Amino acid sequence: YNGKVLSIRQDDLRTLAVIYDQSPSVLTEQLISWGVLDADARRAVAHEEG
Repeated sequence: YNGKVLSIRQDDLRTLAVIYDQSPSVLTEQLISWGVLDADARRAVAHEEG
């Protein structure tokens, strides 16, 4: 990956969401808008929350 890929586990996302005082889905959208996550991450979060 040459340091170009960041893996975020579901548990990590939930922890970050608590820190940012947001739901995991809202935080996912924020991370996508910052260019940190690929838009495909929406499906994983929706599946986890659904």
